[in-house]
Amino acid sequence: MRRTDWEKRLAAWLAAVEQRPYQWGSHDCALFGCGALEALTGGDYGQPWRGKYRSEAGAAKMLRRAGFDDHDAAFTAALGQPVPPLRLRRGDIISDGERIGLLWWAGAPIALFVGRDGEREGLVTFPATVIVRGWRV
Repeated sequence: MRRTDWEKRLAAWLAAVEQRPYQWGSHDCALFGCGALEALTGGDYGQPWRGKYRSEAGAAKMLRRAGFDDHDAAFTAALGQPVPPLRLRRGDIISDGERIGLLWWAGAPIALFVGRDGEREGLVTFPATVIVRGWRV
């Protein structure tokens, strides 16, 4: 369940991580989604994962050990069945099929991920049309 002040908390959290570089095990796409969930709900969904791997292979190995084929399956276990993109709202967790992100608004809906865009590292945005599924929070 979302906190009553989720918008303020989520905006503050996004500002805090805006320039933070991508780093496996501490600030990657799945842990970005977990951080957003913590700002939205207060629940620390990333605690079992944070700091326990340092590479893509390490992340995949941890997911398999936990019984998940990929991070989408892990988010489904935590949040329930995904919904189609048109049923999502601001602050919901999203997937483009490869990364976990956040649905946000900047005059129009955008897909917000953590990663690299050319020389810039941190939060990167894409049109919402990249979203293939998402989870209501």
